[in-house]
Amino acid sequence: MLLVVVDLEGLMLDMPNKSVETMMPNLKGNDPNAIRSMQHFLSQGSWRDKEILSRHWQKVSRDLGDKKGVLIGDGSGFPK
Repeated sequence: MLLVVVDLEGLMLDMPNKSVETMMPNLKGNDPNAIRSMQHFLSQGSWRDKEILSRHWQKVSRDLGDKKGVLIGDGSGFPK
């Protein structure tokens, strides 16, 4: 669970490169073991995809599931 929190915290850092090799030194210092542990967690970790997707679909259905609803995506807020 700690690695998940560290990964999410690292993704929120204000840095251009969000790789494990750049996130971990900013969060845990330059510890090669911490970098390897996070790499192993992300590449070998077991995720229960069906449960996660099912929960996501339930939340989307709850929020956007009105039969008369309309979803509008507007990218005009991004600088061009």
